[in-house]
Amino acid sequence: TPDNIDNVIKYHYGVRSKEKSIDMSTSHTETITVPSHWVKGLVKNIGSGDTWYKIQDAIDNASAGDTLHIWAWTYSENVEVDESITIVGNGTGNTTLNATSSGKGFVITSDDVAISNIKVESCGNTAAYNGFQLVGDDITVENVISKECYRGISIEGSGAWIGNSSFSNNYDNGIDVWIGDSSTTAVKLYKNTISWNGNHGISASEDDVIIKSNTIKNNTGTGVHLDGAHDLVIEDNTIAGNSDNIKLTDDSKRVLVKNNVISDSTSRGIYVLDASHDGVIEGNTITNSGSIGISIKDSDYFYLGNNTVSGSDNYDLKFDRTTIGHSAKNTTFSTISVHNNAYFAIYNDLTLEFMQNDTVGFEGLDVKLVSDGTTKYATSYYSGSDSKTDVNGSISSDFTLKFRIYDGSSTPDEATTTLYYHHGVRAKAYNINMTTSHTETVTVPAYWKKGLVENLDTGLQSSTIQDAIDSASSGDRLQLWEWDYVEYGIEVTERVTIFGNSSSVTVSGNWQDEIFSLETNSITLKNLTIEKSGNSTDDECIDIGVGSGIAVDNVILKNCNVGILVETSNVVISNVTIQDSVKDGIIVKASGVTIENSTIKSNGRNGIELHANTLVYNNTITDNQKDGINVTANSNYARIISNIIEDNDDQAIYVYGSHHVEIKNNELEDNDYGILLHHANFTQMHNNDIKEHDLGGIKFVSTNYCNLTSSTIKDNNGRGIWFRSNSNSNNLRDTASSGSTNNDIELDSSKRNTGF
Repeated sequence: TPDNIDNVIKYHYGVRSKEKSIDMSTSHTETITVPSHWVKGLVKNIGSGDTWYKIQDAIDNASAGDTLHIWAWTYSENVEVDESITIVGNGTGNTTLNATSSGKGFVITSDDVAISNIKVESCGNTAAYNGFQLVGDDITVENVISKECYRGISIEGSGAWIGNSSFSNNYDNGIDVWIGDSSTTAVKLYKNTISWNGNHGISASEDDVIIKSNTIKNNTGTGVHLDGAHDLVIEDNTIAGNSDNIKLTDDSKRVLVKNNVISDSTSRGIYVLDASHDGVIEGNTITNSGSIGISIKDSDYFYLGNNTVSGSDNYDLKFDRTTIGHSAKNTTFSTISVHNNAYFAIYNDLTLEFMQNDTVGFEGLDVKLVSDGTTKYATSYYSGSDSKTDVNGSISSDFTLKFRIYDGSSTPDEATTTLYYHHGVRAKAYNINMTTSHTETVTVPAYWKKGLVENLDTGLQSSTIQDAIDSASSGDRLQLWEWDYVEYGIEVTERVTIFGNSSSVTVSGNWQDEIFSLETNSITLKNLTIEKSGNSTDDECIDIGVGSGIAVDNVILKNCNVGILVETSNVVISNVTIQDSVKDGIIVKASGVTIENSTIKSNGRNGIELHANTLVYNNTITDNQKDGINVTANSNYARIISNIIEDNDDQAIYVYGSHHVEIKNNELEDNDYGILLHHANFTQMHNNDIKEHDLGGIKFVSTNYCNLTSSTIKDNNGRGIWFRSNSNSNNLRDTASSGSTNNDIELDSSKRNTGF
């Protein structure tokens, strides 16, 4: 039993193929009919399933929203797309529209059309015979080739997206974007290859076009040519081998040229002219330009940032004719030409930080920054309102500052940037090198938060008073700059002058100990405020313990335990104010001391306490909680002259156990007694005004041989003059006592007291 053999014939032409089974039961000739349309293309409407031989026929029979699949073939026709459809070729390698040198390839007049995967060629070199003519809006052209046409693609509608395509070997421009009837949405050109075209690679006269990630090479004219087009973006492209690689002309304003690789132009890398103002050229690499890397002519206010321009035959940068307001930052170049009516300035970025060390910022620093004569930052110390440094040592602003200025010359001027900073008593200024963008780290030592003591004879600066003294030599002058110094136990062991540079210089012991201990000869202490010594028995604001020839002048002492303790001779205390001491204002335990022209008030005990022969002259002594002046034993021959002593809780002057004390020309008012003499023989009182005391004017207790002359004693409570028992042989002369609430003079049982 035989087997039947299957015999099949397969046949194919163009985009079509078929097969047929043959009956071989007899020998014969098999005639196969192949329709004539097999020698034509095939266009299929995916939705309806209809097929057509020509693209135009398929379009004419399509409806909006349809998708046409063009099978691989070379279609010789000129096509108009007037429906919102999608056209998909089989691929640019095998699906071709040959325009037969007789017109445009595709003319797309409808909106919202998408076309892809097809090659258009051979439109011819007649003007307007373009590969693609986009008239409608929002058209997408993806993965096409257009060649040997007048222009590869011409776009007049808005919103077109042209991507991943090739427009090469055309007679005029590869891509042309021009002003159509509408321009509501930007045209986008993305990842295309545009090369070897007879004029420009891309030409645009429409605004807002985005030209991104394209390769634009070897076109006869300009790589990207803008003619009156505003607000374009040219970004991330490779542009090489064109005449001018990029050209902005005829009022093309506000163009961004960013992150492109631009090389090997036969003329200029970037050329800007004809009032194409306010552009940005940022992040580009421009190399080997045939003439000029970047040329800006008759256009103003361009910013050049982070570009590298090199290898230009003539100049890397050129600013030609009247052109102003140009700036650059982080742009490197070697050669430059600047017209005598042009201006170009190079800027760099500056960040400031102020550090005590590698990790700790300096907080609270006053800062001023001046660049090219203009103050860029100023805190309150510098009459500004900007903030001081924060805890990290930072300020509230970063800066972009001029570094180099080309003003009508190819030879630049250097702009000066000066930093000033201040804290407490210290300040510093220096010029910052702005040749690069950088962070300027300023080291501000921690001792800036302390005072400043300057040795005016050696120039040495110290942050503490004690350090300055320890480093000084005899005769040196130590100036304390304005500050609140917190120091105590300061031992002055060198013959120096210590003085503040203003009345605001304060030295505080912070309630810890005595503050100044003067321990040698010829010391001067002046122009200071000294306060807050400790509260133990020996804690004075000033202890003058050793030496002679010591002067304390124009010093304010307050809130001390004792204001000044003097334990050595030949000391002058003048023009001081001592107030609010816990105990006495001044205690003197050595002879030969002068206290003059001073105010001693509101102290917790005596204003002045004398234990030795002292001159107290022309002082105001008020409101102390015990005596104004307390003259104790061994103060013989002390002199109290021309003082105002009033409103003390106890006596104005109390002399106990000292003889030959001189009290004259004083004004004593509203104390307990004006003068109380106790065992104070030979006291000499002359020309004193003693009035309105609470207990009496003058009281003698066991005091003999005193003279009271030319004095006025009036309106005192109690007795005006009172001689207690055992106060004998005292003399009164030219003295009036009146208005006392008790007796103006009372003798008790005293003897031999006489009046003249």
